Amino acid sequence: MSARILIVDDMIQTLKYLSLYLTKDGFDVTTAKSYEDALKVLDDEKIDLILLDVMMPKIDGFEACRLFKKDSRYTNIPVIFVTSCDSGDAISQCFDAGGVDYVYKFATQRELLVRVKTQLKLSESVQQEERTLGLFSKALDVFPHEILAVYPDERIIFANQATKDFVGTNSKLEFVSDLTDTHKKMMGIGDLKEVLNCSESIEIKKDFGEIVRQITLIPVYDDLINQCQFVFIVSRDITEEQQLELHLRQSKKMESVSMIAGGAAHDLNNILGGMLGYTSMARMHVENKLANEFLDKAEDAAEKAAEVISQLLNFAKKKDPKVETVRVSSLVNSAVKLLSSTVNRHREIVIEENLTPYNVNVDIYLVQQALVNVFTALDNVMQETSKINVCISSTFNKDTLLPFREEDIFGEYIKIIIVDQDHYDELTDRPVNVDISRNKNLVSGLGVAIVSGIIKDFKGLFYIHGDTQKPTGFTVCLPQITKAVEEEKPQAKENVNILILDNEVIFVQMVSDLMDLLGYNAVFCSTGNECIEHHLENAANFDILMIDYGEKDLEPVLVMEKFKEQNPDLDIILTSSKQVEEVSMIADIQECAFIEKPFKMKEFSELLNSLLAK
Repeated sequence: MSARILIVDDMIQTLKYLSLYLTKDGFDVTTAKSYEDALKVLDDEKIDLILLDVMMPKIDGFEACRLFKKDSRYTNIPVIFVTSCDSGDAISQCFDAGGVDYVYKFATQRELLVRVKTQLKLSESVQQEERTLGLFSKALDVFPHEILAVYPDERIIFANQATKDFVGTNSKLEFVSDLTDTHKKMMGIGDLKEVLNCSESIEIKKDFGEIVRQITLIPVYDDLINQCQFVFIVSRDITEEQQLELHLRQSKKMESVSMIAGGAAHDLNNILGGMLGYTSMARMHVENKLANEFLDKAEDAAEKAAEVISQLLNFAKKKDPKVETVRVSSLVNSAVKLLSSTVNRHREIVIEENLTPYNVNVDIYLVQQALVNVFTALDNVMQETSKINVCISSTFNKDTLLPFREEDIFGEYIKIIIVDQDHYDELTDRPVNVDISRNKNLVSGLGVAIVSGIIKDFKGLFYIHGDTQKPTGFTVCLPQITKAVEEEKPQAKENVNILILDNEVIFVQMVSDLMDLLGYNAVFCSTGNECIEHHLENAANFDILMIDYGEKDLEPVLVMEKFKEQNPDLDIILTSSKQVEEVSMIADIQECAFIEKPFKMKEFSELLNSLLAK
C-alpha cells in the first residue's frame, strides 16, 4: 500500500506540480489550501507525511506545524516544510516549529522524492519501534512482579500494571516523588545512587516485618557516551518462597536428626529388650513382696523408655505406626503417668471418668505422646495453683457438642477436652481448628505441630481454645470404634524344639536364658546360611522357627522357604523392631505369628504357648 501524503499550500500551481511529482512515483496525494482545510483532511484520512508551505495567509506554516504537534492524533506525522527561502534563520525556524526536514520550493523532482522517501522510512522505523515498545509494555504489564524504569534524576520512564496496583493508582507515574516512603523502600528507590556509583547490577533481599521482598536494580548504559541512561528495577514478594526454603532446610535438618535418632533408637531397643526380658525372668524366681515392687518399678521405667524409643523409631521412619484398639480413658491415664518429669509435679489433673467404654483405633504410643505434648503446652501457660480438667465424651451427646458446630465433626467421634479449670466456663467460645501449615503463631511451636500431625494421621481433629499464643485448653477428637472381643488364651505345651535366627547378642542371650527356665530346647543361628547348612536336614524335628525379619542380611525369606518345604507344619514367628507394619503384614500373608521387639517375657511365653497348644 502506497504512502498517503498531504500537501498544504495556498498556491494552486505549487499544489499541482508537487502532486504531479509525487503521483508519478506512486504516492497517494491529497491537497489542502490552508490549516483549516488540512484539519478536515486529517480528520477523514490517515496521512503518513505532510508537505507544508511556510508562507500562508491567516495561519502560516510554522504556527500550523506547532498546532499539529500539540494534537496527540497528529503529533507523530512527519512534517517537511516547503520554503522559497533558504536562509539559515528560515531553516532554523522550520526545525524549531517541529518539522523533520525542509525542501526548497523550486527543487528538482529527484531532491523532493529523496527527502520524502527518507522521512517516510524514518517514520516507519519510529512507528515500528513504538509498536515494539508497546508490545514490550503490554508484556511487562502481564508480568506479576513490580517493574520500574527510572532516569538518574528520578523521573519514571515506565511503570507496569503490577507497580500501579502495588502503589494503588491507575494514573501514570511520572516521578519517584509520586510514591510514598514505604513504596520507595519496597521498590528499592533508596538504592538508586549505589547502583549509579558502582555501575553494576545489585540484588538485595529486604525484610519488612511479615513481608520479604527481593529487589534487583540493573543500570542500562549507552556505550557510545559511556553513561547510564536509566535504571531497570524489579521488585517481588518472596515471603512464601522464604517460608518454603525455611521448611526445606528444616526438613533436611530433621532428616539428618532422624538418621541419628533411628540408629541410636535401634541399639537402645535391643538393650531394653534384654532389660525387660531379664526383669520378667527375675520375677519368676522372686517371692519377696518388696523385691517385686522394685521389679515393678524397674519394668515400668523400662516400658516408658521403650515407648520413647518407639517414638524415635517412628520419627526416623524405621518403624511404622502400630494401630491397636484401645480405650480412650486408658490412653489419657497412661499419658498422665508419663508426665511426672515434664509437668509441674504439684499440678492436679482431674479426669472425669465415663463408664461408657469409648474405644479408638490408634498407635497407642504415638497418641500417648501427643497427649503428653498437649498437657505440657497447657501446663506451660497456666498459673501454678490451677488444675487441669480432662473431659471424655461422645460427640453424639448434643450437650457435649458445644462449642463446635455439628458440621465441624462428621461421624462418631470421641472428644477429649483438656482445659485449665479456671477457664472451664469459657468453653462455649468457638475453638480454633489447628492447621499448622497456615497458622505460624501457634503456642508451643513444634509440640503443637507434632500433636496436629499425629491426630490427623488417625483421621482426627485438633482444636485450641482461647488465644493461640496463650491457650486455655485443647480438644482432641478421634473416630470411635467398637472393640473386638478378646479370644480365650490357649494352654501351653511342654518339650519343644525351637530354632532361632537372630544376630543381636543381648536378645539371643536373654531368650536363651528364658528357654532354659521354661525347659525348652533352643538352637541359635546368626546367619541364614548357618541355619540351612546345619539344621535344614532336621527341619522336621523343630516345632517353631523364630526369625528376626528386620535384618535382611539374615536372608529370612530364603530360610522360611527352605524350612517350609521340609516341614510344612512348622510354626514360624517373625520378630522385628524396624518396619513393624510391613513385617506384620508379611506375617499375615505367610500365616506366621509376629511379635514386636522389645517384648516382655510374659508376652513371648504366651505366644509360644498359643502356638504349641494347636
